[in-house]
Amino acid sequence: MDQVKKSGFTNVEKVLFSDNKYIGYVGDIFKNGSMNRMVQFRKGKYLISLIVITNTGLDEKFKNFTESFKAID
Repeated sequence: MDQVKKSGFTNVEKVLFSDNKYIGYVGDIFKNGSMNRMVQFRKGKYLISLIVITNTGLDEKFKNFTESFKAID
């Protein structure tokens, strides 16, 4: 979580991601005139980051995208 915050993200929260299997972090950053929301989680030896970038409707777009994403074992 500290590394995400050091990268400039705000509103960083711990979450359970992809059917509550993976502990991860969600954070926001305003960059190049757009809002960005990122979720980052570890799957085995991999660190996976998913980012949604938009000018409008960030909450809805991020929710739709992340709910459709499934990390398969």
